[in-house]
Amino acid sequence: MEYIERISNINFRNIIGKSHKFNRNILNELKRCVFIHHCTDNGDDTFSCTYSKYKNEEVLYFFTDLDEYYKCYSENEKNTIPMFWDFAMIYDLLYDNLSGIIINPKTENFFIPSDVLFHILADELEIKNELESQLEIFNDDILARKKIYTPEELFHIEDLRKNRSLEKYLKNKKRLNRLDNLFSYFKHSHLYAIAQYDEKRDFEGDWFKVEWLEYYKKDNCIVVFMDLDSLKNEVKDYDMFCYYGVADMLNITEIVLRDDWEGIIVNTGEQEFKLNRKLLIKHYDSLRLNQYDFELDNASKYIFKLE
Repeated sequence: MEYIERISNINFRNIIGKSHKFNRNILNELKRCVFIHHCTDNGDDTFSCTYSKYKNEEVLYFFTDLDEYYKCYSENEKNTIPMFWDFAMIYDLLYDNLSGIIINPKTENFFIPSDVLFHILADELEIKNELESQLEIFNDDILARKKIYTPEELFHIEDLRKNRSLEKYLKNKKRLNRLDNLFSYFKHSHLYAIAQYDEKRDFEGDWFKVEWLEYYKKDNCIVVFMDLDSLKNEVKDYDMFCYYGVADMLNITEIVLRDDWEGIIVNTGEQEFKLNRKLLIKHYDSLRLNQYDFELDNASKYIFKLE
């Protein structure tokens, strides 16, 4: 329940609170949402979703947060559980007689009819399928020129990638607006992020594999660093257990958008640039299709000690 308790979708709620008419901003936010749905425990490690009646038609209720969920369902119901649903997962619940979905039926009552929902989900799944195809081509390089970095290679990432081109690109800049250009430089560079935990991780070697990388944040932004000295200086007086990981910038962008953080701060060692959430979500689909860094596909799974 720890993750589900943090789900807020606050940016999506702010937008639909101003207008129930579909526009590009609503669509961008909707596709990044993680909703909550009322499920029944079948007793065999499977769960079934709940179809509801609305105006004599069948719909699915989804909730932006637990507070909204408990406006419809009791916290003490037996054999039921609130479960989180990535927006794209709703595609598997569509069927011919479904009228649509309703988000927060007790407050915004935001209705999306099935035909509209299908087209939104189809576009999102098309992007995901394209990325899977690109990854398959990447892995099948017959000359083995490309590969996903191993933990050993991530640990020595500075031997595989240099930051000179990125440093040159950032020189004399005051703000960063051309994200396609920026992320193309990220693909040839190495950046680091801080992983923070309440409990110490027991390393047997140089790296530790994690189920969930808990990123350090400042001003509600995930912070990435171009060198380890700046990273270490950031947490020298920090009272949590801190480690570092190699920053997969598209993965971090996805987390920022999914979990409603304000953006990404890029620390160059000399200055900080903020990539704000509105800019990231506007260009996210283009970045996924054109700037995905497949070499770092393992990066968010491993952390390393700060020596």
